[in-house]
Formats: sequence, C-alpha cells, structure tokens
Amino acid sequence: MYTDKKGHVYESDDDLDSAISWLEQDAAYLRAQIEKYNDRAVKQAVSDNTKHSAEYADHLRSLRSTVK
Repeated sequence: MYTDKKGHVYESDDDLDSAISWLEQDAAYLRAQIEKYNDRAVKQAVSDNTKHSAEYADHLRSLRSTVK
C-alpha cells in the first residue's frame, strides 16, 4: 500500500503503476498540445500542467523506495 503526498492511497503496485502511466500519458499529450496554441498565456498554462504531471509521476515512482 502506498500513500502519496496528497493523501491518495494506492492499494497495490498495479494501482500505483496505473497512476504513473496515466500521468506520463497526460504529460505526453499536453506536450503535444503546446504547439497548437498561439496565445502565450495558454501555452504557459499547458506547459505548467505538463511539468506538474511529470513531477507527480516522479513523486509516485519515489514511493516505491519508501515502502518495504
């Protein structure tokens, strides 16, 4: 069982893997979307969301090393 920094609980390795996969796919999708926008503020917001998804995926990966 894993608990992330926001208090979300992942009951199994599969649950954690699914969350990581979703975040990685989200980040990839958002990276592809950035170039579709002309507005600088929108590009920045999408870029920020991409960064947050990637960072959270890294955080979830780090949970594995904290559980024995």
